[in-house]
Amino acid sequence: MTQSVNPNSPDEWLVSDEGLETLKLWRQRIADYPDSFKLDAAIRKELPFDRAIAVSSQLSLSEKVKRKFPDLPFLLVTDKGFQQATDSLIAQYKRDAALKELSSEDVRFADLCCGIGGDLIAFAKAVPSVGVDIDPTTALFAQTNCRLAGTDAEVCCCSAEEFDLSNCNLVHIDPDRRPGGRRTTNADFFQPPREFIDQLVSRVGRVIVKSAPGASIPELWRQNAQWEWIEHNGECKQAVGWFGFKSRPGDAIRATIVSETGTESFSAPAPKRSGVLSFQSQKTIPLSGCKYIYAPAPSLSTSGLIPAFCQRFGLSELSPGGYLGSNELLASPFVTAFEILDVFPLNAKKVKQGLKQKGVDRIIVKKRGAVPEPEEFLKKLGFPNSAPPDAPTLLLFDKYAILGIRQ
Repeated sequence: MTQSVNPNSPDEWLVSDEGLETLKLWRQRIADYPDSFKLDAAIRKELPFDRAIAVSSQLSLSEKVKRKFPDLPFLLVTDKGFQQATDSLIAQYKRDAALKELSSEDVRFADLCCGIGGDLIAFAKAVPSVGVDIDPTTALFAQTNCRLAGTDAEVCCCSAEEFDLSNCNLVHIDPDRRPGGRRTTNADFFQPPREFIDQLVSRVGRVIVKSAPGASIPELWRQNAQWEWIEHNGECKQAVGWFGFKSRPGDAIRATIVSETGTESFSAPAPKRSGVLSFQSQKTIPLSGCKYIYAPAPSLSTSGLIPAFCQRFGLSELSPGGYLGSNELLASPFVTAFEILDVFPLNAKKVKQGLKQKGVDRIIVKKRGAVPEPEEFLKKLGFPNSAPPDAPTLLLFDKYAILGIRQ
């Protein structure tokens, strides 16, 4: 059954012409109130309390919205909807990847659990699209966001299970991973649950399943879809399952870095061991055998592709899931390379003495594994928390503190 927002609610007012114009004016005035408390007080002087709260809530996320959606800085958001939304660049990447295989077809797209419309807007700019969300406020905001973005996509407020998909041949779904208020990584407890998604694949054919990077991927899902871990701005944002796409069979795993300058991907055959979505680690080597040390990209680490990457490019793991090493310099977007200058035991006093001898008084600290946090280690060294981008880097892992220069 379709739900609706109370017609007299502040949310209904916010999406009206008057509400949107009011919000626009206050967005332009943010710079006049560097103190958020003074800004909220000024808004409450001019608007009824419930409307003032609605406007303040949007303004509190304005800067984050601009960073996540630089092409859509006017989006209406809820706190949960913003956190779960796909940013513009990744949404466009998923759309383009899907439509490469469907360019000759009459695509009819549905975005189930569409949230505030991040993925929906990207697809709606290219193909006829409809969104579905069970939360009335979220659906209302998504519909308004689609209109403001210049698309004609409709958003239905109902459950994914209730929506009629008979006219759709491409579906994207972002199941709720906090249906009970606590995050789950088990697909059996998603909402809609795994069984519904399995049926969806059978009915529609091509389905894109969005999940959290650290989610547990069921064995049948691993076999029947290519799973891709997508990274943007140095963070692995989501895992995506491509069901029914001939160009993305379930016998490979992919890590992808999306940026404003282009897209880079690394893939390898999926492991054949039942129930395991990870690769066999390569034999680790001692630091003495390395001239360079590498920090792997988050998408490479989260996807479990580090061993396959090492095998492909002749690197070795210095510790399972940690830093990589080699004697030859590798240039790749999937690793950050450092030339090793010195190796210290993981002891703040000895590290400080060694750095002093080398004339180092500002340093960047990074870590892998169960070692002290960078801020904690800097405090022990007596060094400031900030350092210039070209400062030497101290990489902490296992029993070592490695001094390196970024290449």
